[in-house]
Amino acid sequence: IMKVVHKISVIIPCYNYGRFLSDACDSLLAQSMTDWECILVNNGRFPDTKEAANVYVNRDSRFKYLESDSKGPSMARNEGLAIAQGEYIQFLDADDKLSSQRFSILMNLFNSDPILDLVYSGVKYFTTEEKDVYFDTLNDLSSKGKLGHDGSGEDMYNLLIRGNIFVINSPLIRREILTIIGGFSSAFTHLEDWDLWLRTSALIRKFKFTGDENAL
Repeated sequence: IMKVVHKISVIIPCYNYGRFLSDACDSLLAQSMTDWECILVNNGRFPDTKEAANVYVNRDSRFKYLESDSKGPSMARNEGLAIAQGEYIQFLDADDKLSSQRFSILMNLFNSDPILDLVYSGVKYFTTEEKDVYFDTLNDLSSKGKLGHDGSGEDMYNLLIRGNIFVINSPLIRREILTIIGGFSSAFTHLEDWDLWLRTSALIRKFKFTGDENAL
């Protein structure tokens, strides 16, 4: 049997988030670029999350399902990373969604520059009450200072040392870099993603921001 290897692996930890999962998964099914796989990690083994995930696993072979004990989202992401096949990794939270052109736009950038290792976009925030109304700032979440940066890995490090410029779902990154650094550290219970990006910067040759609103 020929193994299908997809270009992008999307990893979604879905700790007791079954009720939100359909928005995230539907946003993948709507992608104009179809060469992706999605690993749904039910960390905590919640029955309703399994039920919500199975709707997609049974519907489309690009969805894979994993169950694990609850050790936090970062360890769940590492479990997804361990079985991911894609050349690039997209982290996505179960209560978030991606715009339909995102993968096409970001892959065009990667394809046009062979030393590009990470591309990131802006993000928009939305509330459960108004899913179709988007904000640049919501409560303490803000895009302030995060947008418009690009350069070398050293440039990335110098930015990150002052503050985290990446929301977890804004970068698309080469999988081999995450594999080399060993994924997320279990030493942190919060800000693990900030630590991850700082460690990846040592291996990044070049990173780039896209201001394309369709890449969110």
